[in-house]
Amino acid sequence: MPARSVLSSPIVVAGALASLTTRVRIGMAVYVLPLTNPLHVAKESATIDQMSEGQLAFGIVRSGFARQYNIYNIDYCES
Repeated sequence: MPARSVLSSPIVVAGALASLTTRVRIGMAVYVLPLTNPLHVAKESATIDQMSEGQLAFGIVRSGFARQYNIYNIDYCES
């Protein structure tokens, strides 16, 4: 079973990995896109994908936990 962990900034770790390898796929599981700035995430992930020469595996989701949206004052129904 794969190890599970939470990183404070997975995109930074992905960038560091991209600078260290050219053959290994880099994956971040998923980004909860409605809780971030989508344009900012798109630019960051595109940069990492370019740095890694297309080795970034990137996914986005809509969280199933409405409480997270309340913390950020985002309407869950609008997410």
